[in-house]
Amino acid sequence: MMLEAYHCLVVKKPSNVGGYLRLATEEYITTIAEFMQKYVHNCFMKGNTNALCGCQNPVSNKVYQSIGFVEAGRIADIKFDLRPYR
Repeated sequence: MMLEAYHCLVVKKPSNVGGYLRLATEEYITTIAEFMQKYVHNCFMKGNTNALCGCQNPVSNKVYQSIGFVEAGRIADIKFDLRPYR
């Protein structure tokens, strides 16, 4: 699996989106943790692990780019064989 890495130096306010930006403080820790837990759970339950990573999810990539993230490179998924060498 190939992953895309992004970084964001300046957040751009998304266009055509209601609401407002606010700084996440300690009081939001539980809300954010619950959201992330449900998001990851739903992605894996639907077999959609690509929603978490990027390369095969152009909608996700476009959302990141629209708020200021720029591609920083690609990351290969490397797996190690933990069996002893004989």
